Amino acid sequence: MSDEILVDGGFDDAISQFLSPESDHSALTRFVQSSLYQHYRGFLPPGNTLILLLPRSMIDHQQERSGCCHVAICPTMHRPEDVSWDRYMAYNSTWSLLCAIDKYNNREGASPDENSLQYPIRSVLMSSLGTGTGKVPYDRFASQFALAVKNFNEALKSTGK
Repeated sequence: MSDEILVDGGFDDAISQFLSPESDHSALTRFVQSSLYQHYRGFLPPGNTLILLLPRSMIDHQQERSGCCHVAICPTMHRPEDVSWDRYMAYNSTWSLLCAIDKYNNREGASPDENSLQYPIRSVLMSSLGTGTGKVPYDRFASQFALAVKNFNEALKSTGK
């Protein structure tokens, strides 16, 4: 079985359709796969997050519709399967996403003209992680998500951010 992230089902497919040019529905999938091979040799372990600045062609394609410039890869499972046994998957994935956004927006030593700094991440559209194929109950996702956001905000306050 392949470890490729296909970005081709459910919410991923909707994102691909929205961000890819009409003439090339698989453009986002190819971009994500190429980036994963470049950064993680093709496999980003569940619970981690990789934030990617979209290629200029995708940004230009839909800029007026949404202002979306990034995609965050947040796998919740190794391959499509039931992960409802993992009681902390939603918390860990949310925490990882929040840390990745914070790190991305606040990189020390980054030059002001660096392309990605022109596009800071200010909002996030996401699905309820793991609730589809992963069979995580929606109420568990919601409570774990809220707890991760609360704890992350407290951690920011305690570090003076």
